[in-house]
Amino acid sequence: PESCLCAIEDGRVRGAVLGFSFPRKHEVVLFIQELFVDPTARKRGVGRRLVEALRNSFLNNPRVTVTPLVKAEANVLSFYNSLGFEHERMRRLAAGLR
Repeated sequence: PESCLCAIEDGRVRGAVLGFSFPRKHEVVLFIQELFVDPTARKRGVGRRLVEALRNSFLNNPRVTVTPLVKAEANVLSFYNSLGFEHERMRRLAAGLR
């Protein structure tokens, strides 16, 4: 539940973020697998707030590394860079996968 969040405004879902986590040797990795924002709610900070809320829900565990799993599109990469994610730590989906 802590890795699946929804943004609700006026009783309607305006966005959602879905992550999944798994343990590694000395850390827990939380991948941001999906981020959806209703087209009518875009450019209003909904996506940014969802990602920040997801990151914040794991702040109490210093062993958690949050890594976006993103399409290799410039605007998507720029979005995550603007949130402070390092380019090198993002995992890109292969171009043929959808």
